[in-house]
Amino acid sequence: RSSTAYVRCLFEAVHFLLTTDPDKNMSNLKADQVLLAVHAELIDMVSNDLSYIHPGDSDQRACEIAIRTFSDWAVKLSEDYAGVIEEGKDETTVQEAQRFLNLVPEAVRTKVVDTGGILEAIANQEEDLPPILYLDEGKSTTIDDKDNATNNTKKESSAKIQFRDLLTWDVEPNTPNPGQVKALLKYDPVDMLLIKERAHTRDEAVDALRQCDLLCVRLGNQDHCVKNPKFLIAALIEHVFVQVVQTPKPRATPWMDPRAALRAEEMKKRRAERTLKEVKKKVH
Repeated sequence: RSSTAYVRCLFEAVHFLLTTDPDKNMSNLKADQVLLAVHAELIDMVSNDLSYIHPGDSDQRACEIAIRTFSDWAVKLSEDYAGVIEEGKDETTVQEAQRFLNLVPEAVRTKVVDTGGILEAIANQEEDLPPILYLDEGKSTTIDDKDNATNNTKKESSAKIQFRDLLTWDVEPNTPNPGQVKALLKYDPVDMLLIKERAHTRDEAVDALRQCDLLCVRLGNQDHCVKNPKFLIAALIEHVFVQVVQTPKPRATPWMDPRAALRAEEMKKRRAERTLKEVKKKVH
């Protein structure tokens, strides 16, 4: 149901191809090392994506499955190499096993701890909605207390008696459908004053463009608390490319006004004279 079975199928297919190909002639331990490296790349991509995209509940579970699978595979391979060291048949294989046990388990643990920490931090950014407000006996109750509050109410609330005089023969059930559940995230501050007023160097221009991209991402991902995000993104991009980063003036085109065309012709003449002077200096 989670559409993750194909990943396991791919791993099994790669392992089969590596161990059965007569040209490669790869042992099971080395094939398992290749699959562990593939797992590590998958964890790196997950960690990179978590820095830019907030996953939903199902995506978080998929990330947890990937981390557990990576850890289990590393533990299994470490146990296999520990068995190789105990047997001690081939000295070369024993040295490879010792190098593996000295380096790989600690690297795997570091990756798992870092990625798990990012997932835990993302889970802590979600906010729960406040409890539903019921008007029985003038107090707020939760969903679990709804039946008790309704059954134990002796005095009718104002919400029930305001339309008592109307002819109501049949009441249609009204079950709201809010649609797909979306996690309510904590507000990530958007400070547009981080962008400098004017970029005077190339590094400052690159920094301004990066800050603009980061702020646009924050504006687009927080439409639940930022009003008019599309307008703010367009205004921010326009400000950066018009005021902050200096852009060259446009060339003369037929639709330009006469003054702009005249300035463009003057710049063209100056550029031609400068080029002619440089050519004369080189000749002399």
